[in-house]
Amino acid sequence: MKKIRIMTVAVVLVSMLCMSLSTPHALASSNPGVLPPEARLQGLTLSEWVARMQQIVAIPEPVNPIFHPISECYFARYGNVGIAPFYFESGSSSCTMPAGMMLHVNVIVYVCLSTMGDGDTEKELRACAESLVTANLQASIDGVSVGDLSQYADTSPLFTLVFTEDNIFALPAGPSDGVANGVTFITTPLSPGQHTIHVHGEAPDFGGFVYDWTYTITVTP
Repeated sequence: MKKIRIMTVAVVLVSMLCMSLSTPHALASSNPGVLPPEARLQGLTLSEWVARMQQIVAIPEPVNPIFHPISECYFARYGNVGIAPFYFESGSSSCTMPAGMMLHVNVIVYVCLSTMGDGDTEKELRACAESLVTANLQASIDGVSVGDLSQYADTSPLFTLVFTEDNIFALPAGPSDGVANGVTFITTPLSPGQHTIHVHGEAPDFGGFVYDWTYTITVTP
């Protein structure tokens, strides 16, 4: 009986250790202020968060934050994680968010959709998304550079978006499968006060596209 109890305690301790290693606070990051790329947040990998980020392109054009700035720093929120809007051009924006929140930020991402003729199968969509070539990746939080951004490059799993008739791509209303690929990161909780996040990414093979954006963030207590 004593051996069984000892084994049970050992199993429980190992399980608790494994659970703790899956949380962002237990994973060491070479970039203070940014979660390591292997961290799981709310049970999701970074690639799965990249898939969630693509929901922005399915928001109807009249209220889509890509073209109509919002006062919040996120267009979608899951618990204490907000997904920052990204844009199709360079520029800057100011926004607010409550203390204790993390922010999922886009550096540069390429999304391929079945309804845009990018592929009919997951394999084809994945090949399309992974054709994105990035260059000159940069990011900083409050003036401190985020190093080795290439480690944050990831390809999303297959996802499905449902477009309304007034979507930003003028696609037929209805579902569309997609896969996204690019570089994103998730911040650790931001403290009250003002913060600046700057990102820069280039896609030389995609029409020489350059994306450079500065978020000025006011975090309220």
